[in-house]
Amino acid sequence: MKTSKSNKKVVTALSLAMVLALPITSHADEKADQNNPSNTQGCCPKEITATNPTDESTHNFNEEKGEFQEHHVYITKDENGKEITCEKVDGKESEGTIHEFYNTGKKEKDGYKFVRTEDAKNTPIVNEDGSESAGNYVPGKKQEITYVYEKTVRKENPTPEEPVEEKGTFQEHHIYIMKDENGKEITREKVDGKESEGTIHEFYNTGKKEKDGYKFVRTEDAKNTPIVNEDGSESAGNYVPGKKQEITYVYEKTVRKENPTPEEPVEEKGTFQEHHIYIMKDENGKEITREKVDGKESEGTIHEFYNTGKKEKDGYKFVRTEDAKNAPIVNKDGSESAGNYVPGKKQEITYVYEKTVKTPVKPSKPENQGVPLTPLKPADSVDPEVSETHEKTEAIKVPRAPQKVEKAITRKSNNKSNNPKTGVGSSAGIVGVAISSILASLGLGKKKKEDEN
Repeated sequence: MKTSKSNKKVVTALSLAMVLALPITSHADEKADQNNPSNTQGCCPKEITATNPTDESTHNFNEEKGEFQEHHVYITKDENGKEITCEKVDGKESEGTIHEFYNTGKKEKDGYKFVRTEDAKNTPIVNEDGSESAGNYVPGKKQEITYVYEKTVRKENPTPEEPVEEKGTFQEHHIYIMKDENGKEITREKVDGKESEGTIHEFYNTGKKEKDGYKFVRTEDAKNTPIVNEDGSESAGNYVPGKKQEITYVYEKTVRKENPTPEEPVEEKGTFQEHHIYIMKDENGKEITREKVDGKESEGTIHEFYNTGKKEKDGYKFVRTEDAKNAPIVNKDGSESAGNYVPGKKQEITYVYEKTVKTPVKPSKPENQGVPLTPLKPADSVDPEVSETHEKTEAIKVPRAPQKVEKAITRKSNNKSNNPKTGVGSSAGIVGVAISSILASLGLGKKKKEDEN
């Protein structure tokens, strides 16, 4: 059995009515109502008689309206993909019941190409490729969709000399240190500045940031050579491509106790200094040079200590300590020692070193052997007394004989006329001895001749 097209339409209408729970009224009923004035339904609003508890609520739902709106975003980019401009166009808002529908789709223009949809709200009916689509309104809700378009613009005459410039970054740090009256650190706070970036043609500003009584004292921990001033004053420097420049500013503040107690006085300090004297001598112990080196002066409280000791060098050997002041703690052999500082006093000690150097020996001149005596002519006769003297003194060397005889004569001389101050007597004795020696020599020569004969 074939079903006519008209029957199919009737079935479809009935199905839709059943789904929507709409009341079905025939044309005959409508005519009856018009021709029967006595019908109570003709003068009063027709009362809806629900066949089930949900008929009335369903009818209200079908009459409630929904809304729809589409948006279009047009983005312009350069050759490197960097966004130049962004334009948003909001479409007209429309409304309708669930039986009505809206149309939506992409709207390309001026070289902008559709790339995507985004930001869908309340499930609108759209196609992924942005082509035209239709959807029913949702009662009580607003449906929205955004279409995104992009366009790339190129420079008319791009040059290879204009590449994308690499950027560098800069960051400054600030450290705030609080100390007590004795210089002891109490607190430390580090504040990191905001990191900035730029090309080599751009610059950053940096400088100290004093606050709350903290005073700038120094900069430290510079990285990649940032441009800063030693006194912390404001400065500017260019960014370094591909590198991060950093600098740290340090501040200090001293706080004092409101009610200092006598049990916690500020401790008085003492000082210590050592000295070193290096003496060079020759083989005979004669000093040639002397060098004094003063050590660095240190300080501390009675609870702190200093170190001291000899410092031998270059062949100089420690020999002694000397000139100790205010009883420093040292070892006699010069070895390392430690001692406490004495409040209000300066302790000192001197270490002495010596080194002996050999001096070249100069050749000595030969000793004077005496002036040779001129022999006298032989005499006709020799005094036997002189000859006897010659025999006794024959073994005595001539140069030394006058000295020995002189002493003997000096001891035996009783001549009161000799003057010890002028030495006249001594000279006369020496002359006498010399003459005796000469005569003895002549007598010895004469004796030898007699023997030969």
